[in-house]
Amino acid sequence: MNDYLEFLALFGVGGAHPGGFPLTKKILQEEGFSVNAKVLDIGCGTGQTAAHLISKYQCEVTAIDKHPIMINKAKKRFQTLGYTLQLSQEDAENLSFKNHQFDYVLSESVLSFTDCEKSLGEIKRVLTNDGVLIAIEMTNEENLSTLEMEEIKKFYGVKKILAEEEWKQLFIDSGFTNVSIRKADSLLTNLEEEFNNTEFQLSQGIPQSYVKIFDQHEELTNKYKHKLGFRIYRCII
Repeated sequence: MNDYLEFLALFGVGGAHPGGFPLTKKILQEEGFSVNAKVLDIGCGTGQTAAHLISKYQCEVTAIDKHPIMINKAKKRFQTLGYTLQLSQEDAENLSFKNHQFDYVLSESVLSFTDCEKSLGEIKRVLTNDGVLIAIEMTNEENLSTLEMEEIKKFYGVKKILAEEEWKQLFIDSGFTNVSIRKADSLLTNLEEEFNNTEFQLSQGIPQSYVKIFDQHEELTNKYKHKLGFRIYRCII
C-alpha cells in the first residue's frame, strides 16, 4: 500500500480529497437526491460522506473501500450513529454488485488511484440506465514534465494525472454520453479551509514516519499550485 494512502487510513482523514468535506456538502446540496435514492460511495474512507447522505437525504447507501483500516473506522462511525447499510472491502476495478443497481456512484479522489478504464467500466455496469457518476479528481492544469509527473505519481500512488479534456474523453470512451465539468479553485486555494475542516480518527501506535506525510503533501501542493488542480465531473450514461 502506498505511504500516502496508508497515512490517510492510519490518521482516519475524513474528506480526504481536494476541497474536503465542505466541497462534498456543497456538491450534494446542489445535486439534490430523492428519498431512498440508491448511492454507491466508492472509496468511502471513514464513512463521512455516506453518513451525510443518509442523515441529510435519506439515501440508500452502499459504501466500499479498499483499505481494511478505513472499513473498520467507517463501521464504527455507522454503529455509533445507528445506521444500517452495506459496507464492504472492495476494489473499484472489480465490483461485486449486480448490473444496473445504483442511481448514483460517488467517487471522491478515487479514480486516479485505479486503472481508470477498469473502474469506469465497472461503475457504468452497476449504474442504472440513466445513472449518474459524480467524481472529484486531480487534474493537470498545465503541462507537467515527465519528472514532475513521476514525483507526483510516486508520492500519491496515482496511476495517471489527466488534463480536463483527457478526463472528458475517458468518460466518453467508457460509455458516458453527457459529461459536465465544474472548474474549482487550485489545491492551494482550498488547502487552509480543507485542513481546518478535516476530521481525524487516529489509530493507535502510528509510526513516526507517517507524521511527516502531511508536511510532504503540503510541500507538493505548494510546489505545483499552478500546475495541479481538480475538477468535479458529473457523468450521465
